[in-house]
Amino acid sequence: MTGGVGGRGPAPRGAGRTGPTGSWNLGAVGPPGAPPGIGVWMLAWIPDPVAAQGYAASNGVKLTTP
Repeated sequence: MTGGVGGRGPAPRGAGRTGPTGSWNLGAVGPPGAPPGIGVWMLAWIPDPVAAQGYAASNGVKLTTP
């Protein structure tokens, strides 16, 4: 595991770059009819040449259906 702390399970991989403030927008669409309050935990890894082993990880982020 590239020197970081793992989340609760595997996550889909995506591509992208962070903005000047470190933000990263990821558009997503949930399944139709998903009940409100369902949560999904995610952790993002991005290439970072100055980070340990070349990658930096986000904090765990919880997405919740409205």
